Amino acid sequence: MTTIRRRLTTWYTVALGVTVVAFGILLYLERRQSSLRELDRRLGLEADLANRWLSESYNVLGRIVATQGLNRALDPGISAYLEAARDLLVVADTNGRVVGLSETARSLPASDLERLAAPLDSLRTSRAYGTIDLAPPVGPVRYLAVRVDKAGPEIGGVLLATSTAQIAFGPAELLKSMLVTLPIVLIGSALVGYWLAGTSLRPVQGIMDEVEAKDKLHEDAKSKM
Repeated sequence: MTTIRRRLTTWYTVALGVTVVAFGILLYLERRQSSLRELDRRLGLEADLANRWLSESYNVLGRIVATQGLNRALDPGISAYLEAARDLLVVADTNGRVVGLSETARSLPASDLERLAAPLDSLRTSRAYGTIDLAPPVGPVRYLAVRVDKAGPEIGGVLLATSTAQIAFGPAELLKSMLVTLPIVLIGSALVGYWLAGTSLRPVQGIMDEVEAKDKLHEDAKSKM
């Protein structure tokens, strides 16, 4: 009976543990996806602001790209607003060449900046989301590349990007909490399962005791004969 009780307790604990782990994984993935959607919405708002700034500046000035020798760049008065963006921001011409950067993007190594601007060179739709792995300490970034159609013939698109560490905080904390609480849940479930197994087997134990008592009486009666 003790062996049966232990087996029932083990199966109960395993089943509950698998259920908790599966629920935790689904909750973690949902939280991360939800955070990613929120980040995409934020990038969309910032990209729309940059697009509007470039378009309205072109409507007022007529031209917003200045040529300096062989290089072309946004007019200083136009780029000053974009340089203050808190996220990585890249403005490219219709050939995919960079003509404007935020201060945070300007601080990137040349190789990272080239990788960050690459989606603008291959932009075929009005909007394109994606993830790029940059060198530490930046790491993976989520980006949104937007085509700019109303800022003159020289501006092709704008890209906003930010580190995915901003979306990992909430899910990561959830994962840590799950890892801390899982042993407690399993220990508690084992104790409860052991108690439930004992309670459910109590009637069976009574029947077995009666059978053993009858067998003993039967054997005693045989021995007296």
